[in-house]
Amino acid sequence: MKNRSVDFFDTQFRHQINGNDFVLNSVENAILPLLSGDVLHLGCGLGKLAISATMRGCLVTAVDASLTAVD
Repeated sequence: MKNRSVDFFDTQFRHQINGNDFVLNSVENAILPLLSGDVLHLGCGLGKLAISATMRGCLVTAVDASLTAVD
């Protein structure tokens, strides 16, 4: 059974990848300073926030239902 939500985000992630758009959005920028220690990021998309949090010293577990995002 197809999941329309995952299909929608797969398309969005492909656009971001093709446009080389890997910058944090305003919400991610606001959240990043609040993260510390162990972080579980559900629905991480392309992992921009997860990677940024790791670079700040967090231990991040990131998952997403989109195979496009995970790849």
